[in-house]
Amino acid sequence: MTVRIAIAQCAPALGAFKRNVAMHEEWIGRAQSARARLVVFPELSLTGYYLKDLAGDIACAADDERLGPIADASRRIDVCAGFVERAPDARLHIAQGYWSGGRLVHVHRKVYLPTYGIFDDGRYFGPGERFEVFESAIGPSGVAICEDLWHVSVPYTYAATGATVVLSPASSPGRPEPGVAALSSAATPAARSRRWRRQDERRWRRRTLRARPKTQGRTGSGDR
Repeated sequence: MTVRIAIAQCAPALGAFKRNVAMHEEWIGRAQSARARLVVFPELSLTGYYLKDLAGDIACAADDERLGPIADASRRIDVCAGFVERAPDARLHIAQGYWSGGRLVHVHRKVYLPTYGIFDDGRYFGPGERFEVFESAIGPSGVAICEDLWHVSVPYTYAATGATVVLSPASSPGRPEPGVAALSSAATPAARSRRWRRQDERRWRRRTLRARPKTQGRTGSGDR
């Protein structure tokens, strides 16, 4: 069976939830026109990534009415999109939801929160606690948000529990804050190529496929 997946390489506006919902609807329409069964958006696609103190203002529960348009759109095509979730215990999470048939069927909360270089996820968000397999339009699937995928135990765990696909949305600031040094040689093209080769080898060993959308453009307060 062949299933078409649409990867939304989009540029969310920072903190502009309504504008980003409209952008999602546009991309969902394009994916549907391309006869895709599923469209996957980047990490925090509904809010923008580099939120800092905006996180608490833009957070919502997984059943918040503001996510209604995404649920409605999933009656036509499955949608995987990112948002800031306010959990029942009031903690904030970097979350990726999966909607199908008009309802939210799965939420993954980012487990590994980077706190190095220009990344400061651990300061503003709480970590998730589990990696769960769920049934998607493309079969048994798991979600690994950005840093989650750098831990080899994650694809191994998914493969061992029945997943055949790992959806790995990612995002990152497009520029460092003033005075923050660039990342080390680990960020050079050659180093990234080596890391991807290692990931490809690991993924091949685990017999899982990966879909990895990432945001485009630069992010910062001016995008709001």
